[in-house]
Amino acid sequence: MTINEGLNNMIPTASGGDALPVESQKHHYQDLGSGGLADADKDPYVESWAREKKPNLEPGSEIKVLVIGAGIHGVTSAYHLITDSGIPKEDLVVIDKAGGWGGTWYWNRYPGVMCDVEGYSYLPLLEESGHIPKYKYPAGYEIRSYIERTAKKFGFKADFGVTVKQLSWNETKGRWNATLTRTLPGDVQSEPFVVSAQWICLSTGFLPNPQIPRLPGFASLRDAPGRSVMHTARWDWSVSGGSQEKPNMVNFRGKRVGIIGTGPTAVQVVPHVAKFADKLLVFQRNPEYVGKHYQEETTRELWEKVAYKRGWNLERMLNMDYWYAELPDRVDRVQDGWTEVPGLKGLTGTPLQTLKPGEESSTIQKLLAQDYAWTAKMRHRVCREVDDPVVAEALQPRGPSFCKRPAFHNSYLSTFNLPNVTLVDTRGEGVTAYTDKGVMANGQEHELDVLILATGYTSAVFDSSPTSGIKAPITGRNGRSLKEKWNGDDFGVMFGLATNEFPNLFFFTPAGSGLSINLTASLVSNARYTAAIIRRALDNTLSPSSLVLEVSKDAEAEYTKQNTEKGRWFSGVASCLPGQVIQPDGSGVDVRHLGEEELKRNPWGGGLLDFRNKFDHWFASGTLTGFTISQVTQR
Repeated sequence: MTINEGLNNMIPTASGGDALPVESQKHHYQDLGSGGLADADKDPYVESWAREKKPNLEPGSEIKVLVIGAGIHGVTSAYHLITDSGIPKEDLVVIDKAGGWGGTWYWNRYPGVMCDVEGYSYLPLLEESGHIPKYKYPAGYEIRSYIERTAKKFGFKADFGVTVKQLSWNETKGRWNATLTRTLPGDVQSEPFVVSAQWICLSTGFLPNPQIPRLPGFASLRDAPGRSVMHTARWDWSVSGGSQEKPNMVNFRGKRVGIIGTGPTAVQVVPHVAKFADKLLVFQRNPEYVGKHYQEETTRELWEKVAYKRGWNLERMLNMDYWYAELPDRVDRVQDGWTEVPGLKGLTGTPLQTLKPGEESSTIQKLLAQDYAWTAKMRHRVCREVDDPVVAEALQPRGPSFCKRPAFHNSYLSTFNLPNVTLVDTRGEGVTAYTDKGVMANGQEHELDVLILATGYTSAVFDSSPTSGIKAPITGRNGRSLKEKWNGDDFGVMFGLATNEFPNLFFFTPAGSGLSINLTASLVSNARYTAAIIRRALDNTLSPSSLVLEVSKDAEAEYTKQNTEKGRWFSGVASCLPGQVIQPDGSGVDVRHLGEEELKRNPWGGGLLDFRNKFDHWFASGTLTGFTISQVTQR
């Protein structure tokens, strides 16, 4: 898997990252911690010191800022809140249910895991930290180590093994009450305790929770003697043998191993497992576009070209978005497989066009016609790499590039030439059940010793409510439930980071935000804008400790109206279905016309650059138009 898996499987299925209508996702998946599977969601990587050290937060603690999430988003948020907003680092605490820094990269330790977007663009704060990635596409353990070292370099305070149970606004005190539990030594949960914070930042990113196919028989397989099941986000090295740094998986020798999923996670895992398993079965619902991977070591000469001026990190981070925006002065600084795929702007939006009602079909057809040459090139690549013509045919996608995020790898396709590797192509049906011996697919039971679920994470793209990242209720003014508001008729958001009735609460949601193929670019923008808003609010009050900042109802309604108008751009993504075959003229997709309730919860259709320009124009006024600043009278 890659950190960008939030868009890997823009339209996922029970087979791991393939196309289903968006509204069907929740019915085909369950997160790993639900449905009696909580024991499968335990932290297998936590070190004892993380649970034994003295915590920063005790029952009754009061702090200025609580940042929830210790991944790239959390570290970036903490940095900008301290550096830009002027929050003393002693008054800010980061919490995470994991046993350490990393977020998604803390959990993803499967063999072959690496960033699928180049690290020079993906990793934030490279200039500030002085870090030089070892490779253009860093391995997962390097990214995790980088996040940890960066947090320590800047002195961020953090408590790990902490789970949020509830967030509720205290109107009288102007504070958020956070009900938390802590995982203690012995994997025991503490009694709930409450801390208060003036500000809360939900920095849970795009990929909060691992998911598995919602199919019958899971317990019977997990409980079967001599058989093992694991999710790629909870890789069990005691089952496979080896380690993330040295994936010598000798325990797979003599074993029949199955992998459900053919998305970018599986693309990275399959070649490594194939080296050791006696028999490897890869269960595919729909195939994946797999392009060439442009990996290279970071030499001194290369780094001098990359880090060529002050501000290069942010410039490079946004470069991909300049490319997809097709601006006349664009320069392709990254020069890898991503910028060869013109259809991917179907995922991100464009500043060049705001679709009017009735323009969806013709516009999407033009986009698909532009995309066809690349998709044909990828199908030809399969034929070159795979010897068996039947297998090669099954591995060739026919749909749009934006319906299933492409992968880039140099040995995935050729792995299917190995005599111990079998592709189980379910022709759109997917795996249908678990049994006490393995799984059912194509009406046949496939016996397995080990089942690997390369089925990704729940995505904020599908469930954009800020509550989904913490799986806990958030209650604002007058007892208002944030989840209720998100699903209600009065839904509204401002810049994808704040909403009325929930003062001093900031978050990231794709709804109303600018998206990028490089998800870090979206999260960094969110962190910077949150810090800038808080800084300006603090500068405009005589009593910072009493400050209450809230989006007005009128402002969020106006922003949401504009977002609705922009949202028609994503009609192509919303129309993705299994079995589509795109023709050279771009025909082959029946474009679905979205209703207002869907449109207003879409990302910003102008793309990340247009979104950033909109925020910059708003912020340049020198005020916080649309936000109300007040003071609590009692503390």
